[in-house]
Amino acid sequence: MALNLKALPAIVAQGESNPSLKALINSYIVNADQWDGYSAERANLMQFLATNNIKNVVAVTGDIHAFYAGEVPVDYANYQTGQAVMVDLVTAGISSSSFWSYLASVVGDFETEVKAIKAARTLAPTSYINNLESGANPFAALRPLVYTCANMLVYQNVKSQVLAVADLSTPEKQQAAYRQVFEVYLSKEVPVAQGGYAIQNTLNETFAGNMGQTIQALSQQLGVSIPNPYTGTANPPVVQNPWIKYVETDTQGFITVKVTPTQVEARFHHIETLAKSPTANSVIASNKTKTAIINSGISQVQIS
Repeated sequence: MALNLKALPAIVAQGESNPSLKALINSYIVNADQWDGYSAERANLMQFLATNNIKNVVAVTGDIHAFYAGEVPVDYANYQTGQAVMVDLVTAGISSSSFWSYLASVVGDFETEVKAIKAARTLAPTSYINNLESGANPFAALRPLVYTCANMLVYQNVKSQVLAVADLSTPEKQQAAYRQVFEVYLSKEVPVAQGGYAIQNTLNETFAGNMGQTIQALSQQLGVSIPNPYTGTANPPVVQNPWIKYVETDTQGFITVKVTPTQVEARFHHIETLAKSPTANSVIASNKTKTAIINSGISQVQIS
């Protein structure tokens, strides 16, 4: 279940002959209809602001179904906190599906796949196929980018141990080894009642660039040894997107903005899901509200 970022160039190459994979790449990895397709134009615009010493530029936008707050530099390669030329605030939708839910539907549901294998195992206990290893879902390897759960990590740990000593010399022996992985997994599966399949969002940290923290924290709680999925070691990667100061990809809500001569104060309001049957007085989840402060004269975001 680990993701090797070094494999992404090969995944992109495969997309040329795989329509569904190409659609994923075009829609979610590189989207030419967003800033991915206009990097030169963005750099020119930011350089114009810097050259002409235009201060206090704050954009409030939306349409990506997620909350963001970040600093926009002239040159991302040389970004330094407080040295940006503008601030970008992005609001989620009030009622539309979250950005996280789109990607979660693409990578597939681990619990659903496990249930299907259990059903197949009941019908053919000695010859069922462990479809977690069949490649039937080409996007499963991307799951750590989007979410994790206790049993995903249990399965990964079991798989590494079983396959380390398994005979994989023929397709038949590989299938037998994968069945053994699933059998051992079932003996260690964390029950649903204990949160074994409770989803934990990892997409936020994927975008923020401090990837793997959720997975490693959960693995420590389980008492299993799981390396950071992006470095393959116990160490996290260098933060990839330090200009992103706040991100929440699985929510609905809105932003309110207060502008004074000395600062901009933006509040990110989260709306409770319908599953919680909120009332008019409780529909806004006040305990989740985040505040972004941008003081006059410096394009720096402070989150509280």
